[in-house]
This record gives sequence, structure tokens and C-alpha cells, in this order.
Amino acid sequence: METIAIKSRIIVAMQYDKAQQHLSLEFRNGERRLFAGVPRNVVMKMARATSPGEYYIANVRAQFTRIAT
Repeated sequence: METIAIKSRIIVAMQYDKAQQHLSLEFRNGERRLFAGVPRNVVMKMARATSPGEYYIANVRAQFTRIAT
């Protein structure tokens, strides 16, 4: 998995597996979430967003399948 730099108040780490299109997020509360089928362009938009947390809520959380970890 590739680690992608992110500046966010709620997300502390973001990793992306390009081959499987898996997005892994670690939150400040210690929770980790893994999402399947996330295109790279969505990941990069999130990384560049003014508020990655808001982008996550609006464009990732309910739009992509969460995988149990």
C-alpha cells in the first residue's frame, strides 16, 4: 500500500492500494476503516481537499463498500 500525505483534523493516515483500489484510513480516535473499489482520482481529490474530512464524509463514506478489518 502507498502512504499518501494528508492534513486533516479527523484523519491521521491514509494508504491506498492501486491494484485492488483499497483505501485505508486511520482516524484520530484510533479507528481504522478500509474501503473497496475507490478510484485513485477520488483518493487524490481527498488528499488535496481543503478539508479531507469533509470530502471523506461527502464522497467516500457512503459511496464505497467498507470492508471489515
